Amino acid sequence: MSLETRLIDWTVNHGRLNSRERYIGLSKIGDCPRRVYGMYWNHGVRSDPVELMKFYIGYASEDDVVLRLQGLGEYRPGVEISMFEGMVRGHTDGSFEGRLVEIKSVALDEHLPIEGAGFDTPGLDTSRKVSIRQESSGYSTGGTTRPAGGRLPHKVWWQVQAYLRYLSFQEAYVIYLARATGMLRVYPVREDRMMGQRIHNRVLALVRAVEGRQEPGCECGRCGTE
Repeated sequence: MSLETRLIDWTVNHGRLNSRERYIGLSKIGDCPRRVYGMYWNHGVRSDPVELMKFYIGYASEDDVVLRLQGLGEYRPGVEISMFEGMVRGHTDGSFEGRLVEIKSVALDEHLPIEGAGFDTPGLDTSRKVSIRQESSGYSTGGTTRPAGGRLPHKVWWQVQAYLRYLSFQEAYVIYLARATGMLRVYPVREDRMMGQRIHNRVLALVRAVEGRQEPGCECGRCGTE
């Protein structure tokens, strides 16, 4: 077996998403309920090495951001959220200065969620805005809200609000890293209690659906077409 094959096999077998455990992940709670229900019953079925390699490098990049946060001090490691006897789980990236931390990596600078980067496309929650600080360039907006942008992707917004609710944090830092250039952007987010209750209601509905093996209705209009 060649070294290349051995390296790929090791990466695939040690990827964090290769778990066969079955649970409703809070990181996916913003997805269509029918899709989340399907992922519960098929959790861990990721046989595509290309996909697993991509996720592995993404997590490696996020781990590097954690090392930098540790270097700044006041960083606390992530925790696991576990509810309903482990049926519902979430894995946080830690906390910094008393705020929840969620780290995301994207391939290119243009994939960073900044003004003009597709905020009005389907799948984004355009009802709210977040403050933006551009740490890596030395430029800062001073924590102000941009009037025409600064919205996080729909799924990330739901994930962060779920963590804020269940861990009793009031604020979070969502840190994005562009792997191609190393560009960093930090998006402060405040807890939205109405959103938190909406998420909790969805969690309860999904738990009932799983326990009763009753597939929820589709809310995205795309189930069965992908």
